Amino acid sequence: MTQMPTPVAGNIDACVNATNTIQTIGAADATTDDYIFLALIAFAKIGTILSFYNGNGTATVNTNYDACTIAGARAMGGQITDADAREIGTGITLALAGLQAVAGKINLGAGSLTQMQNICTTLNSPPFNVNLCGITNPASFTALEVKAIRSLVKENTVLGLGLTQANGSISCPGDVTNCFCP
Repeated sequence: MTQMPTPVAGNIDACVNATNTIQTIGAADATTDDYIFLALIAFAKIGTILSFYNGNGTATVNTNYDACTIAGARAMGGQITDADAREIGTGITLALAGLQAVAGKINLGAGSLTQMQNICTTLNSPPFNVNLCGITNPASFTALEVKAIRSLVKENTVLGLGLTQANGSISCPGDVTNCFCP
């Protein structure tokens, strides 16, 4: 992967290709370095997607941005497509898988893995009741799971990514359980 200072759609595709490539290494052959690399690529994919849809490549979120609104096609600074929301979902699940695989081998820092695992616990409870954290294929997410992923993008107070500024607010008030995308 190359440095990606300007958000363009091709960068999203590069991150998707990178995660797909690293996933071809079987669990029996994967090293600690492979799992760390997987987690880093997964985080890069999430960041690249959010950067593309966030404020036309600026550091400011568009005032009319709503993570719950589904776009039909990729447009920088527009709403997230379902395909890219699914890629955010696999970014979360692959990052978690990579971190879990190395948890006993390296020091991840206090609470890093726990915070990631809390995402799974929260989403597996009402109002979501989805278990998306084992899914590594974007096509495998259900419509409800995609809504849960969009809700994570929307919320910023507990475990979400906080990329919503609809109706003049910086993000959804309250935690992700109060920010469920309809």
